[in-house]
This record gives sequence, structure tokens and C-alpha cells, in this order.
Amino acid sequence: MDLIRLSETVQQSAQHMSDFLAQRHWSLSFDPASSGIPSLSAENESFHRARDILLEAASTLLQLCMSSEETILDLSFQALTASALRIAYNFNLAQAVPLSGHTTYTALAENTGFDTDTLSRTIRYLVSNAFFRELAPDRIVHSRLSYLMATDEKFRGFVGLYFEHAFVWSVHITDALAKWGSSEEPTETGLNAAEGIRATFWEFMEQNERVRKNFLDGFAYLAPADLGIRKLPLNGSDWAAVAPATVIDIGGHTGGISIGLAQRFPDLDFIIQDLEHICRRGEKTLPATLGRRVRFQAHDMFEQQPGDPSKTIIFLLCKVLHDWSDKYACRILRAITPAMKPGDRIIIFDKVAPEAGTTSVFKGKFLRAADMQMWATFNGRERTASDFKALITMADRRLRICGISSPMEMGMSRLVLSLDEE
Repeated sequence: MDLIRLSETVQQSAQHMSDFLAQRHWSLSFDPASSGIPSLSAENESFHRARDILLEAASTLLQLCMSSEETILDLSFQALTASALRIAYNFNLAQAVPLSGHTTYTALAENTGFDTDTLSRTIRYLVSNAFFRELAPDRIVHSRLSYLMATDEKFRGFVGLYFEHAFVWSVHITDALAKWGSSEEPTETGLNAAEGIRATFWEFMEQNERVRKNFLDGFAYLAPADLGIRKLPLNGSDWAAVAPATVIDIGGHTGGISIGLAQRFPDLDFIIQDLEHICRRGEKTLPATLGRRVRFQAHDMFEQQPGDPSKTIIFLLCKVLHDWSDKYACRILRAITPAMKPGDRIIIFDKVAPEAGTTSVFKGKFLRAADMQMWATFNGRERTASDFKALITMADRRLRICGISSPMEMGMSRLVLSLDEE
């Protein structure tokens, strides 16, 4: 690879990004007061396109300029970075630093109960990763990373879910493989190897108050993505275009998606399916104004759906299939198809991972990391479009993908399935 050409790519992309930011009087820096990265939205698409190109070229340059030994050691040391971040999370180091001004190791020691040596070793390692800044010896201030951790409770909850649980489970994928091989069972995962249990994640969460709280707190951070799902087009138009219809929200938990849709589209009815105790929990928070159009139904998603010959039915699977291996995802789909008739649809909202070689290595890392985490927790997986096609064919050869769309700002895709009549 040509180092000069890569550096020119970095320069050209940086120029476009800089011009974009200057036109809007925005800036990028490690200072907490900086504007930060523009949101993923249509009006910012050119910025993010240039940013993707820059990140790929810059990361390639960095790797080329490191020896093979340095690169492998750097990858190995990421576990130490995660360990230092876990210390910061567990002992509230970000919250101990003033939001404005600076602090010292002595002051931090008084606030946290640790000695100055422990704190300086941890914080200086984090400073080397742009988490905190040390403007001068013993003069610590926030960077934009530590400031985010100190001020955004929902994001902190999401990070906590990782450090308290997911991080540990992922380390034990190796042990799960040694014990169970290439298992598709949801009780033979990194989680099971780490915790020494034979329960699914969902069963474990219901039995463990701390896990349940961290899960709910963490996923509150992802709620804005759910808002976007309600805006996604359906078969070229919006949800109102399929009305009147009944949406069966399979594995819909306490109904966040369906309730949001019901409030916007009065000609749609909703049945939210989940386990009995989750349905009872959802009923307690269901707005009274929606009681006629939204109801909960205890149902095992692996058992055949009842369907309704008198109504158009939309079977909604929102962030469900990635929780399951192909063996169990097939069972979920096979439980739906006997209830389908002409005009009915299955709508799947899930990440669709890029096919190998179709996206930048840098951008693909995050989805590959998500795939590893689904593996560690559920023996689930993030699927490419070809993976989905193979899964759907394996479940029922009559199923057809009518369309796949992946709006830039969503971070996930929508697949629409119909059933061919034999």
C-alpha cells in the first residue's frame, strides 16, 4: 500500500470534514465543550461519508507503520484498557472530577478512598487513551470522553452493562467452546461458562436483580433508536398505509415499540407477546387511552401463532432474531408461517452486517464486536443479508424477502417478508 496515497486520502477527507464543520461553526477537540461528532442523519451524510474514508485510511496507516509484534501486542493490551475503564466505571472516577476546573490526585484520594499511587496509575493509563487529560503533573481535568461518562447517566448504564457482565462473559467464550464445541444452544454460552449456570440469559436476568437493573438501565440508552423504528417506511410508505391491520409484536417486552406506534397510527391494533410475567409488567404501564387497541398476550414465540383470517396481520420481530442461533431463529419463523395468509407480512428489524469486503475494516469492527457479544450472551449472531436469506429459506422455502432497507441514521435494517402460496 502507498503511504503517500493513504495520507492524501486522510488530508482530503479531513478538509471536507473541516469545511463542513466550519460552515456550521462547529469544532472537534478533546475538550468537553467541543461540538462533537454530528449526528447520523441525512443532512450530515457527506460528513460521515468523509469520516468513514478518513478513519479507514488513518487506521490502515497506523497498522502499516507498526510491526506485526507491536500490532498483536496492541490488540492484546485492549483488555488492559477495558480493565482500566472498568475501574473508572465501578469507582465513579469520572464523577469525582469537577465538571469545570481541575482536581489533584490528593483530592481524588479523599473522594474515592484509594491512595494517590493507585489513582495515578489508573488515570495516567486512561489519559493515554484520551479518557481524562492531565494538563500538568497532578492537574487532572475532563476530556470529552470522561465528561460523557460523568454526565450521561443512560450512557453510563449502557457501559455498566458491558463492564459488569458482557465483558466477563465474552472472555469465557473460549471456555464455552472447550466445553460444548460449536453449540447453538442458548444455555451453552460464554455467560453459562462464566456464571456456572444452565439457564438462558433471560432466565438468569429474571433471577438476578442486579443483572436486570443493569440491563434495563443500559438499554434505556438505546431507546432513541426505537423511536426511529416507528418512522421507518413499510413497503415504500409508512405504517398508516397498511391500516387497518393488527400488528403482533413478538417478544415485544413491555410494549415500548407498539405503544409508540399505536399513539401515532390510530387504525392499527397491537398484540404484544412475551412471557406471562413480562406481559403483566407491561399491562401496569399501558396508557389507559390505548386499552381498546393494544393488549398483551402471554405466548411462547416457539409455539405456533394463532393468526386471524379476518384481518391483515403484520408479525413484528424487532431486535429478536439476533438473540438466537439459526436453529432457534428458524423455529421462531416456522411458528409464524402457518398463520400467514395473502397480504400478511413479517417485518424484521435487526442489524444487517456488511458482507465481507463490502465495508471498511474500521467500520465493520463495531458490528463484528456486536456479533461476538451476541455469541457470548445468547449463542445468537448478527447476520449479513446473505445470512438472512439462507436463514429464511431454511425456515420455509415459501418465504420471500420483499425488501431490505437500511436508513443511515437508524443503525439497523428493516426486512419485509411475504409468503408465496403453493
